[in-house]
Amino acid sequence: LAEAFARRVMAAAHANGQDWQGLIEHITESEFRNNGRFDAQTGPELAKRFLPLTGAMRGFWEGVTNDSREFLSPEQVANLQKWSDRNRALIDGAEEQMHRWAAGDVDKDGRPFRSAQPPQEDTQTPEQKAAERRQMLLEWARHRAERDLEQMPPEGWGSFIERSAAFFGFSDEQKTHARAIRDKYQNQVKAIMTPQWRTRVLSNRLKQNLIDTSGERESLEPWRYRLGTEYRELTEPVNKLADALRTEVVALATPEQRTAAVATVGQAAAKHGATAEELRTIEAVMKP
Repeated sequence: LAEAFARRVMAAAHANGQDWQGLIEHITESEFRNNGRFDAQTGPELAKRFLPLTGAMRGFWEGVTNDSREFLSPEQVANLQKWSDRNRALIDGAEEQMHRWAAGDVDKDGRPFRSAQPPQEDTQTPEQKAAERRQMLLEWARHRAERDLEQMPPEGWGSFIERSAAFFGFSDEQKTHARAIRDKYQNQVKAIMTPQWRTRVLSNRLKQNLIDTSGERESLEPWRYRLGTEYRELTEPVNKLADALRTEVVALATPEQRTAAVATVGQAAAKHGATAEELRTIEAVMKP
């Protein structure tokens, strides 16, 4: 999550770095000179600097919110959404204020952004809040179950073939053989992943996710154990096919190609401080 946030910050800096710097310096200068107050002469200049950045502000916070969903619990996601909604309201209010300031209609107190957020009234009853939370948890559990199912084999097999081809330096003939191996195992996987099988896996993961968010994992541990056992039994045939595919694709590499690949990986690992034992492990993994 921290890496995703950092990427957003860097992207924003690259896209609008000078504009952000100019805005921050302008506000900071006002703090020193006028105690943070603006008037009919200085207010429009602030608006001129602020308004072109509102789209980037919205994009940044929406991106951070979307990046965070995968890493947070349902309650954290709910709090994040409230925080995101608040930031969106602040930007909307600040934008409306700056449009007025750009036209010379500067607030009497000369303070920017102080009244940007509209008041929010909580009109929900405790029962409504509880029902909303149950629905939120159910939707999150279903979404995560569907995502887990989508990420199962053969998802990723195509990219594995391409990465392996690039890593070992496969010839066109080897690439053709690798894709034939992929096609063979995809047909076998399809025979296992019937609509009935997918329904059972989805139901299993949905129940598992609901237990994980129930706050009563300890009392539900026997059920959780049974679900885990069922899931392993359902997915074991698929995982075996995935292992077989990887083994057959790697076996396509010639001894010379494996030796060159091991040398490349070993050099990179050594630069990062890998021990001799770790390098031997790398070499062993690369053997057919």
